[in-house]
Amino acid sequence: MVVKLFYAPGACSLASHICLIEGKAQFEAERVDLKTKITASGGDFRAVTAKGYVPALMLGSGEVVTENVAVLSYLAGELPALGLSGERPWRISRRKSTRASNLCSRAQIRKNNPELAPLSLIASGI
Repeated sequence: MVVKLFYAPGACSLASHICLIEGKAQFEAERVDLKTKITASGGDFRAVTAKGYVPALMLGSGEVVTENVAVLSYLAGELPALGLSGERPWRISRRKSTRASNLCSRAQIRKNNPELAPLSLIASGI
């Protein structure tokens, strides 16, 4: 599997990057400046995905998978070295990977947008 991961430092795309490495995938990684939407190679990231945020995983077919949980779920199914796929789609390891994906996504949202974190809402009296 040869894919291209569009990522930004400090963003939830780190989880996808780790999965690609741990899953022993052949991949390219291209950094995206989330403010300018310009890739490290000088391209307009909005040409990859109109959403303009990472992660975005470009498959060999040219299809682009976006949304952290969708990318991580795709990788779990495609990279046997991760040990998260199996014949039964809802086996326990797959549920654990989905849970971990959601936790990673939520942690990044809290880090970058503390006002969205439930604990900060409670602490502010809302």
